[in-house]
Amino acid sequence: MFFALKRTLAVNAPWLFKQTTPSISIRNLSSENMHTELLGRLSEGFLYAFNSIADAYESQDIDLLSQCLEPNLFKHVSNSFTSLSSEGYKFTKLSEVSPNLSLANMQLTLGVYIDRTQNLKKSEYYMVKSVEDFKKVIPLEFLKRQLKKDSFGIDEDILNSCMDYACMYILPKAPANLILAIDAVYSTEPILTLEKDGKDQVYDGNKDKEIHTLRFESEPVKLGFQKEIIGIGNYDKIFEELKKQRHQFYDNPWIVTDIDNTMQGNPYAL
Repeated sequence: MFFALKRTLAVNAPWLFKQTTPSISIRNLSSENMHTELLGRLSEGFLYAFNSIADAYESQDIDLLSQCLEPNLFKHVSNSFTSLSSEGYKFTKLSEVSPNLSLANMQLTLGVYIDRTQNLKKSEYYMVKSVEDFKKVIPLEFLKRQLKKDSFGIDEDILNSCMDYACMYILPKAPANLILAIDAVYSTEPILTLEKDGKDQVYDGNKDKEIHTLRFESEPVKLGFQKEIIGIGNYDKIFEELKKQRHQFYDNPWIVTDIDNTMQGNPYAL
């Protein structure tokens, strides 16, 4: 991702400066109640992650970034640091900020790992990306009915929204992991700049509010491999396992898989 510096120089950096609109398409969550519930559960951690990443950019804390970024994203960020340093640039924090946070683009994905390096080529999977195709694998109404009946503690609006934007990578030897992805959108005063020879290379003094985005992903459910649990008549087994793990739906560790869309969404498989 490129941005223009004051001196008409182009630099490749894993952070967008002076971005006043989201760098991704926004699909709002389906209800205000859902947005409020998720913010209550996730905002503290997501705000902490934003500030921690900014701190790590300034200090080039590779160890911290390797723990909180998906491996492909981490490789991109690490390579960018090396490239920027070779040209004399470094990230510098401008100030501590308290961003306004909103959430968007919730999606559930089955059949892949968060770590993209563990996934196969896209051509090796049978893809299910629409509600109609989803019904051919697991009837949608059955899925909704089971989840509601089993009292997973998930708001109905959240459930319906997730099912409408579910995606499955079907392959017997692929995992039956369920990945929950959410985009966090931050409206904030500028927190980072790039310096060279001790001089700010981005801002002239006018620092309007910026929009930054982080994509977070978690694996609330891990059910082994698809060949072991997915098949005609095995729906009850799936939901027995889901019930055992329902309390982990929001509480598993979250990994950042994209920053300001610099990875173009960081697809699970190419």
